[in-house]
Amino acid sequence: MKSSIFLSLLLSFSLCAAAQDSTATVNAKAIAAAESFVDLLAAGQFEKAVAVMTPEMVKALPADKLAETWKTVQTQAGAFKKRESARVEKVKEFDMVHVICSFEKARLDVKVVLDSQRQVGGLWFAPAK
Repeated sequence: MKSSIFLSLLLSFSLCAAAQDSTATVNAKAIAAAESFVDLLAAGQFEKAVAVMTPEMVKALPADKLAETWKTVQTQAGAFKKRESARVEKVKEFDMVHVICSFEKARLDVKVVLDSQRQVGGLWFAPAK
């Protein structure tokens, strides 16, 4: 009896640890995808950036408009300096990755929304908290 209880507890702990590892892995992959997208923007590689966007996002923000948007951000916040940190927020079936970035005049929270295939389906810029 004691061994079956111990085995049940051990199995429960193993399943919890596996679920945490799975979440950590998913978050790490989402962060990597979002940071890569921000790096493309910072490098001015807008055609490559739209290649990782959803079709709906590409319609709303094709490469030329994405370039215009990035230029506007840099006009207001200054030149891009670096990525500082990132965290994932689950919003329904999407991963919203908050990539905190330093610009010459401000710190911004670049919010990159990813679908289940890690395609960019949303992009927002807000002051970092």
